[in-house]
Amino acid sequence: MSDPTSPMGRPMQPRVMLLLAMLVISAFSTAVSSEANQVYLEMQIDEASAKDWYQQGDIITVSANIINDGAFQSIDNDPSCDVILQVLNANDEVVYDGTTSCRGQSQNIDLENGEILQFEGLNWDLKDGLGTYVPSGQYTIIAVHSATALSDEVQVEIQTSTEIPQQLELVLTVSNRQQVVLDDQNLILGVSLYNPSKDSIAMPNDSGCKLISQIADITELQFPCFSEQDNIHSGEQILLGSILIPAFQTVSGDLNIEVFNVGKALSQSVIVDISQSGINDIEERAAGLQTDIILQANDNLFSEGELLQSSLLLTNVGESEKVLTFTNTCKAEMWIIDDRGRVVFDSRMTKTCNQIEIDNVLSNNEQLVISLDDWSFTDLQGCEVPSGTYNVLVEVPEYYASSAHQITYERVSATDCSSPLDLEIVTHLSSSDNNLQIALDLLPKITEVEMRWVGPCGVSANIYDDNGQEVHRHRSLCDDRDGRLILLKYQGFNNPTTMQIDDVSMIDMMQNDLPDGDYVLIIELQTNPVSMAQIDFTWPLTEPAQSVDIENSETQQTVHSRVLTGFWSGVVTESGTCWIFNSNEEGQVLLGRGVGGWAPQQGWSGSYQVQSAEGSFECNNFNIGSIQVTNVESESPEKQLPMEEVKEEKTITRAVQEEAIIIAPTLLVIASTTSILSMIVLIVLNTESVRIPSTAAGLWLFGLIGKTHETTDGRFQRGRLMGYLTANPGCHFRALMGALEMSNGQITHHIRILENEESIWRRKDGRLVRFYPLTNQLQPHMSDDVLPVPPLSPDPNSLQGKILSLLDIDGTLGEFPTQSELADRLEKSQQLVSHHLRTLQKFGLVEKRKMGVRNRYKLTREAIFLLETNNDFTKKN
Repeated sequence: MSDPTSPMGRPMQPRVMLLLAMLVISAFSTAVSSEANQVYLEMQIDEASAKDWYQQGDIITVSANIINDGAFQSIDNDPSCDVILQVLNANDEVVYDGTTSCRGQSQNIDLENGEILQFEGLNWDLKDGLGTYVPSGQYTIIAVHSATALSDEVQVEIQTSTEIPQQLELVLTVSNRQQVVLDDQNLILGVSLYNPSKDSIAMPNDSGCKLISQIADITELQFPCFSEQDNIHSGEQILLGSILIPAFQTVSGDLNIEVFNVGKALSQSVIVDISQSGINDIEERAAGLQTDIILQANDNLFSEGELLQSSLLLTNVGESEKVLTFTNTCKAEMWIIDDRGRVVFDSRMTKTCNQIEIDNVLSNNEQLVISLDDWSFTDLQGCEVPSGTYNVLVEVPEYYASSAHQITYERVSATDCSSPLDLEIVTHLSSSDNNLQIALDLLPKITEVEMRWVGPCGVSANIYDDNGQEVHRHRSLCDDRDGRLILLKYQGFNNPTTMQIDDVSMIDMMQNDLPDGDYVLIIELQTNPVSMAQIDFTWPLTEPAQSVDIENSETQQTVHSRVLTGFWSGVVTESGTCWIFNSNEEGQVLLGRGVGGWAPQQGWSGSYQVQSAEGSFECNNFNIGSIQVTNVESESPEKQLPMEEVKEEKTITRAVQEEAIIIAPTLLVIASTTSILSMIVLIVLNTESVRIPSTAAGLWLFGLIGKTHETTDGRFQRGRLMGYLTANPGCHFRALMGALEMSNGQITHHIRILENEESIWRRKDGRLVRFYPLTNQLQPHMSDDVLPVPPLSPDPNSLQGKILSLLDIDGTLGEFPTQSELADRLEKSQQLVSHHLRTLQKFGLVEKRKMGVRNRYKLTREAIFLLETNNDFTKKN
């Protein structure tokens, strides 16, 4: 390299200096140019018209300014329109364009540095270019300077009236944990859409329409007016959404609630009577606290066999530090309601809140995680809940912080302890070509029948020949009915709800025409529980045929109806809650069935129209008469007792008002002497095996019946559970319930006791929960890799068993089906079949192989051995 001081280097110095100077000048010019171009348009909605959302009749006023943040500049302008508005919908389509007001005039406007050019305000009345209100939805308002194309935009939410079928109605339900609503309680407002007509109605195609709630003086925009379903069936009620009304927003007195859409084509209101609690610092204690629910499953969809496992996340969103002092062990609680507002789970019913004093200090944005009780999708009676939508409300009782969360539960079969529907089904048959045309008349026997669909298809039609052999099977109404609720109102037997079924072809399993002869058609409504109807017919039909449902055709008798007055008390047994009605006319009777969505409440009294009925599953241990409530004449939270009983019953009155149902022994302790003795007398008089020894031993012995039942049968069942887990460690919840032949409520009760005694522990495995006995070899700190998992032994009648059977049959023929083919043959959704195939793969019973361009499934050697050595599968095949 040349030295700059050398003769060779000196001529290069001026060139280098010139180059550097050019670079500096270029950079300076770029900076000046950039500064000179800093002219922009800024728009904003005027404060007087600024809202979170706008409705028909509002006018949005926008102001637009051109600002020069750079050097002096001259810009073009069209004085005929200056700045115009354009409005785009969610699909970026122009619904309003103000350029039509521009006449192409021109002028120059000089702008100094920092100068602001203000234009006149612009108005939009929510109408399109033709003067019609735009549909509800999200819109983008753009202010455009016509001459320079400078622009700015803002997003707005618009609500306008829409055409809604007149038959549709809103239904409001207000739910809380207790019977009397106090001003220190959180409320859940459920909003449902109901079709009371006899016809199915197409859901309006207006996805932007939203409902508005006005609760006291607070008006808010809520959820969509319609569901995502294509139609709403006759009698169907669909939950649109729920609104949490926190305790700090309620005050004693009448709480006025109204929900409506713009134009009030849909509108419903309710008044809630709120009593005073005497607590005055609710808002202060809740200030700065935010609650959320954490679901371990990470989604909102649950299915049979799963547990809802969750935690409450409490966050201090205030600016200052918050000291939380908890005075009992019930820091966080959870209660759950169904889509009709009924409480199906309440964590406070299953535990005692012991006194403590613990301080938690939360700084700004600091969080506290509190574990919540698991829910096994059983209701307060211990029955598995049906498919549907459920609202989970979590709360911190001492600080009135709360939040609500919505989940969906799916079942593939009816629940195991549902009472039969009070419904008569009349089947009408006619024929066309080689098809049976079927219509069903649904006739409620009581005021209202709640019919819940289960599974993807609503109706199963099976045809049997005169030898009892099934010759044809047909599924109908396969239009995503799982979990959907139909309310059948009694309107007289001359005014039934008619359901049209798809035509059923008179062909056999091989698609050949069925020969002439006698047949039996069995119709199954896939509801919760399943409802059936049967009709005998001769093919071909010579005239239309008609028949009634199986159950009701065998019980055509007159039932004596009467009115009883008294109060309710509930006893929790191993099978659920047994409700006892203490009547003035007939003494103590048991509740066999209720009416519609009504259910008894602890300590409530009233007058009820009743009929004699069979006993309920929950009251199997009591051998006294049972009733069915067909109508509620009157009802109140406080029970009314005859004067001669007031003295003896005053203790239980106080206890019932203050205590929730916990377990049977506790209720037996707080029950009055009169109630216990009258129950004992009825049991003794009606049970021969008890009458003789009880008379000899003395009635005092029966005071220990509840306690003896818990210490013998309860411990025996827990001993069975411990023995089974010792032999099969790692068994999951559903397998335990099936192996021990216990109900969902029973197994949950015993597991909770054993966990509290630290006899067993649990480990989450995906969306399942496995249980292990606590031993030296099995500890909670062990990793999943070393924990044992029991071999899978599916029931041949279960879906997994049917999959194995089909793969076994196909395998012997050298065929290997795809997931889609299995779903079609099993008449189940691909999603459900895929889930079970993955489970079978996990246990090494099924393997997936790529054959051609598709994945196909076959049995493993272990699965073939299992089928060959399992007597149940051998008998079935």
